[in-house]
Amino acid sequence: MNKKLVYGIIGFGIVAVIVLVIALRVISHRLSTQIEQELNVFLQESAQNQDSAIIDFEPFHCFGMSSITCEGKSIRFGFKDTLNDVQSDDDINTFVNTQEQGSLENIRIHLSGHDTKANINIQTLIKSTGITFDAQCENTFTLKKSSQELSSELACQTTNEEFAYNQDTKLGITFFHEEFFNKTLKDAFFLFKNNDAESLKKLGIRLDSFASSLKADNLQRAILKAVGEEGNTQNLSMLTFMSMMFINMLEKDEQKQTDEEIKELDRNLVKFFNNLMDVLNGTSHSLELIVSTKTQVDPILLPDIEQTVTQEWIAKNYSFHTHQNAKP
Repeated sequence: MNKKLVYGIIGFGIVAVIVLVIALRVISHRLSTQIEQELNVFLQESAQNQDSAIIDFEPFHCFGMSSITCEGKSIRFGFKDTLNDVQSDDDINTFVNTQEQGSLENIRIHLSGHDTKANINIQTLIKSTGITFDAQCENTFTLKKSSQELSSELACQTTNEEFAYNQDTKLGITFFHEEFFNKTLKDAFFLFKNNDAESLKKLGIRLDSFASSLKADNLQRAILKAVGEEGNTQNLSMLTFMSMMFINMLEKDEQKQTDEEIKELDRNLVKFFNNLMDVLNGTSHSLELIVSTKTQVDPILLPDIEQTVTQEWIAKNYSFHTHQNAKP
């Protein structure tokens, strides 16, 4: 996969980790000066870690009392080769020329909350070679102590003026754990942060909803520019080929299936991949996918996910929808 695409995804992951670091401190009633110091130490340690995607950053400044705002000018991210990774002169040139894959700039993170609820607002520019996206996200965490539930509602909008690009994404997830009972958000967040293997085995998770739609004046060109491949369509051809393979596989599966719910799932996924191919071929400039629950879905313990989430389980519990693309 193209490294620019990989590290574009990592850029969102970096923001998520930073938000968790700040959220823990806000809910723990730390002063903004303490949060600022700890956040910058965390970023400095990450930049020095060979396994981290963060290359360098400009220090954050945090302020506020009952709610906290942290602002930073930039975080640069990419890949880090060691001398052991370098096999030839070409590898050395790759290291020198493509170490940075992108950056987050003009970052503003605002957090407020109390024992059972936290609101997080994130604004940042996501920069890759030749294109900049303006991203705004709102995330609300709510802890229901009596039912041992921690719900997360995320809504993001990403835009780009050059291509009139607009992407709206919403994601609803609920976490379940016996240790959430009669606890606070601080306790729940530390459960994730501490990464206690035995405790995480008891963590249940449920996808409540997912919806994402994107459109642009020329969505194909926007995607190519975002991954730094305008004029080089090798990865685009690979994505088109993979979409065709999925379509062929799903159509064959539908023909042999007797379960009507699985047949419906196959048909809807074929429609989505056909729409994706239209976008990749430049004949359509919008794409949408909506996932919703059919019934009350039971949470799945983390160790059981691989065994539980089968085609039959997905078809029984979730509906997939996508609209037919309007072509020019």
